[in-house]
Amino acid sequence: MEVSVVEFRDVCKYYPVRSAAPGRKLLHAVDGFTLAVQKHSSVGIVGETGSGKSTVARLAVGLIRATSGSILLAGTDISSASGRTLRRLRRQAQIVLQDPYESLNPRRRIRDQLALPLVTNGIAGDKSEAVAAALTAVGLDPDLHMFRLPHEFSGGQRQRLAIARALITRPQLVVADEPVASLDLSVKAQIIELMSQLKEQFGLTYLIVSHDLALVRSMTTWVVVMYLGRIVEQGPTEEIFAEPTHPYTRALLAAVPRIAQGAMPRYASITGEPGTPIDPQPMCRLAPRCPFVRDLCRKVEPALRPTGRYGHSTACHFTEEVRASPL
Repeated sequence: MEVSVVEFRDVCKYYPVRSAAPGRKLLHAVDGFTLAVQKHSSVGIVGETGSGKSTVARLAVGLIRATSGSILLAGTDISSASGRTLRRLRRQAQIVLQDPYESLNPRRRIRDQLALPLVTNGIAGDKSEAVAAALTAVGLDPDLHMFRLPHEFSGGQRQRLAIARALITRPQLVVADEPVASLDLSVKAQIIELMSQLKEQFGLTYLIVSHDLALVRSMTTWVVVMYLGRIVEQGPTEEIFAEPTHPYTRALLAAVPRIAQGAMPRYASITGEPGTPIDPQPMCRLAPRCPFVRDLCRKVEPALRPTGRYGHSTACHFTEEVRASPL
């Protein structure tokens, strides 16, 4: 039986919106999100800005609370956990943020910053030894780097520090939110290789949130595509890239520069701006931009349903028409 490290069950995250109009308005950042991330797997979440993918990342590690639904981390619901239980669970899930410099305290030495999760979580043992081991694991020299300040490191080294801090509590789950977005191409390749090595070395489970489809394709085995807070397609990575069955997934692939697409099929892009996630209407949220739109799309929101092998599913009323289209 497969074991889920983290499981989302119909999770919603809404934010109140101030408005001059009467009545309470809500921004639906995440809406009905359901996903089980199996132990030792690598799952990617993709979508453009405003899709809700970074909100999912923060929900997964308990940085923010869900409005409704449940999030099971190591079998315990973190949505309702508090105090000692929540601290214990947070040892099992750590996050690597997009900008490592912003997540590091510029006034504190690296040894103190990496040791802080150990202190906060009440983990006994030699802190300096644990910090040295974490630095070594990410390819940094403890003797050379432990007592430096963040500004003394390059961008790639800072991201290694962020990864070391995430590893120091020996978590089961590492959530990476745009982990290479701020790095140069050559450094990006090094960090991707490092993360792959660490996954094997420590038996990690990854939840990778990114708009970088090349990163997601190289590092994950399962992909979730989000649009305006909803999952519109999910399935095995290679199947999603080889035969996407949702118009939005095809549009994401069409946005990849031709030089980077290789043998990937070419699809037409979609035009227009994304709709609003504020009090969305019961309709397909891609309808205003979709080239396959019909009257049904403007009246009924499609549910995820199986459209391929191995759990590949799509939220579209006209999946077969999309699949048969050369666009």
